Amino acid sequence: MQAAHRIHELLAEHTDTADTTTFTCQPKAFFGFFPVAAAAYVAGLVVCVAAPSSVIATVCTTCLSVVSMAMVLSQFVFYRTHFDRFYATKTGVNVHATVEPTGQVMRQIVFSGHHDSAFIFNYLNRWQQLYGVRIVGAFVFCIISFLLTIALAVCAVTGVQLPVRGLIIGLWVVGLVFVLPAVRFTANRGTVGAGDNLISCAILIELAKHFAMPTNRPESTRIIFASFDAEECGLRGSSAWVAAHNDLLTEAPTTVINMDSIWQPEDLQVMVSDVNGTVALSDEVGTQLIGVAKAIGIPYAKFHMIFGGGGTDAASFARVSIPAVTILGMPTTMVRSDLVYHTDQDTVDTINPKAVAAVLQTCVAFVEVHGCGEAVVKQVAEIAGVGRKG
Repeated sequence: MQAAHRIHELLAEHTDTADTTTFTCQPKAFFGFFPVAAAAYVAGLVVCVAAPSSVIATVCTTCLSVVSMAMVLSQFVFYRTHFDRFYATKTGVNVHATVEPTGQVMRQIVFSGHHDSAFIFNYLNRWQQLYGVRIVGAFVFCIISFLLTIALAVCAVTGVQLPVRGLIIGLWVVGLVFVLPAVRFTANRGTVGAGDNLISCAILIELAKHFAMPTNRPESTRIIFASFDAEECGLRGSSAWVAAHNDLLTEAPTTVINMDSIWQPEDLQVMVSDVNGTVALSDEVGTQLIGVAKAIGIPYAKFHMIFGGGGTDAASFARVSIPAVTILGMPTTMVRSDLVYHTDQDTVDTINPKAVAAVLQTCVAFVEVHGCGEAVVKQVAEIAGVGRKG
């Protein structure tokens, strides 16, 4: 909350309006599926070994497995809130501020980030190269356990002996290597949060300073600066903010440029799908943003979120049909090393100022293309075919 209130104070110094809104969420729910999934996995193995013909044992284990798989899908895969009610409630704080145009509002651009610090991922503190294998492996073995548990219950109810039981038990035992360590996927502390994602909040403040100046204020584009809480808990803060500010978001055509994990200029990317690849972001806006950046000499790649990669606050807007993308500045390949993301090393000294400058320049140019700058519009039209006069 201290970070939110400080960001609010800094934005209020330079913008026309600045507000905070509170919401409730259940932070522990997002990763709450790990122990439940591990318990269901072990229970299935125990029943397969000790009581494969017991109807009561196999059916009870199947019920637990169904619950665990539902939690995995809801929380980890789709970032939904179906099981949040079973966890302790806390209060979060979102911040937003606006710079009004000199004339009538014809469009809106939302620049956003999040101010909550990331959880330490034990999987990234050690053996980073195995992160993708360990995550996907645990998920695959949970699915296998889910299916085998159902098969076990069907065999017990119908009186049929489970075929190749010894081989199945062996497979189940191998999966323990992936599933049990996942119980400690996160540590009981957070990161400093410099790159993920306070640097984006700093960028928001600098953008607010820039566009609040009379000479830089757009003619017809309202600019909204939003900093969200509880992003690391499954995008709960941005989801709450979007729901609470529907009237503002529908006043004029709105585009969202979210920013997350800005570290290195060579890793700058525009993300056009989100939440483990299950939510489509705006490919059109992504193409426009890359074209704008190219026109001022800044290269970006286009990135589609991979399964297991997580999600960003852009998804909260995309889910209500508001065009949104996320700017990233970190490696996104499945096998990576030397990451500071979600580790104790996420400190200010790991952030390359050139990446920050590049993102600032890109955001400024994007607003100019969509509201003020004829020269930039022509450049983008020539390079990427996406200019439009404001």
